[in-house]
Amino acid sequence: EAYSDGKFIYEIAFTDRRVVFSIHMNEMEQKNSIKRRYTSLMYKDIKAFTFDNVLHRVYMNDELFPELTLWFTDAGKVEFEFQYPEDINSIVKIISNYIVK
Repeated sequence: EAYSDGKFIYEIAFTDRRVVFSIHMNEMEQKNSIKRRYTSLMYKDIKAFTFDNVLHRVYMNDELFPELTLWFTDAGKVEFEFQYPEDINSIVKIISNYIVK
């Protein structure tokens, strides 16, 4: 999944063993360049997680925006807010399988 807030572009990929996300920082202050930061975290380092479906009412339409929070051993808390109702259940199932092991 990829989305932009106007300043940054975020990309997230959930594989079978890790979550990988990158942040593209558009033109940085006083520089004419683009910076891209990648982070890769293993599911085996997840100590806890929460999953919420947040219901937003937009122009009389109800839309679900899933939120996923992961707590990692060394990285601490990482939060993901999804812009579109992806197949979040399969992501939660994969993460659950690694935490239970």
